[in-house]
Formats: sequence, structure tokens, C-alpha cells
Amino acid sequence: MISDQYAGYNSINVDFAWITGKSDLSIRTWERGLEGETLACGTGAVASAICAANIHKMCLPLNITVRSGRILKVGKSSHGWWLQGEARTVYEGVLESPPNEDLTVAL
Repeated sequence: MISDQYAGYNSINVDFAWITGKSDLSIRTWERGLEGETLACGTGAVASAICAANIHKMCLPLNITVRSGRILKVGKSSHGWWLQGEARTVYEGVLESPPNEDLTVAL
């Protein structure tokens, strides 16, 4: 994919999804900000599941294979849509603010 350097904040995330089984999808996600393909996107997985269920009448819950090869499970309950998948810490850090500095910014 080619990113438009002039799109800036007007760019969007794009998901490409295809049906791979009765309750299975695969998706690939191009993420703005990253300006490239991401390994997984929970929002994209849920959006793809909603489309697959509503348009293609697929059986829920759906198993969605993402670029990393991991499988996300998406379904719907009486409380709304849900997403299940592995969660891992990929980075830890400490943010220390300088003394006597106001970090708020007026917009």
C-alpha cells in the first residue's frame, strides 16, 4: 500500500477481510499513524465481525485470524459485542514529570 504523505490526520485505518470458514475470517489492517500494516487490530476485528454477521449472516462467535497469526474471537451477547484474545505486555516504562511544571495544554 502507498501512504499519502499529505493526508495527515485525514487518513483512516483500513481492514481487508475475507471469509475462510463457516465462523472464520482473516483480516489485514493498514493503520494510520503507523502508516503501515499492523499485526492485529481489535477494533478492525470487531468491525469485520459485525459486517460478516450482518451482511453474510455468519455464525457467531467468529474466529478471526490477524496478521500475527493469532486468533481473536468476536461475538455478541445481551450486553453487546465482545472481543477475546491474548493480551501481552510489550513495553513498560515510567513517565516522570519535571517538578513544578504544568503538563496540561489548552486547546
